[in-house]
Amino acid sequence: MRLELAERLRCPQPHAPTPLILIAEEVVERDLRRGVAGCPLCGLEVRVLGGELRMGPTADGGGRTAVLQYQDGAAVDRIQALLGLAEPEGAVLLGGSYVAFAQPLTARCEVSVLALGEWSAIPFTDGTFRGAALDGPMAERLIGEAVRCVAIGGRVVAPIEIPVPPGVRELARDEREWVGERDATSGVVELKRRR
Repeated sequence: MRLELAERLRCPQPHAPTPLILIAEEVVERDLRRGVAGCPLCGLEVRVLGGELRMGPTADGGGRTAVLQYQDGAAVDRIQALLGLAEPEGAVLLGGSYVAFAQPLTARCEVSVLALGEWSAIPFTDGTFRGAALDGPMAERLIGEAVRCVAIGGRVVAPIEIPVPPGVRELARDEREWVGERDATSGVVELKRRR
């Protein structure tokens, strides 16, 4: 995990927004390879093992979620286009079967990729990622969290069974999935004058 992403970790628990305090145990050329981040309010711990963020039942390294390498070039082209990754830099969030695209997207697009395992929340500040793609049971639980963590104008990809959440403008849809863009008005409070 790039240090730039680690600096944006925040506690996902329902209390005051709180940054997670990180203790880095191994860093190689701005890549955090091993460490632990904790919340000073509730004591939540998130571990980084082998450069991957682990939270929940897989946090100790047992029962690792397999990270697959996707070999189909056309499928990589498709997800790259859906996420709007024409330019290098930044970070994307992948969950469910989209985790298989982590290695090819990192190599081809020169972006940092965070692959979700079994998570109950996404422990990052608002607007951290350029885009997010989630499917499976994870998408149903975390689509709102993923939208919050995507920058305004960033892309969100999900299966058509998942309704497009508030704050996302649908751009396209096919028989499998929809792609949307985080709307500039999401999270904005409208101010009105008193008369």
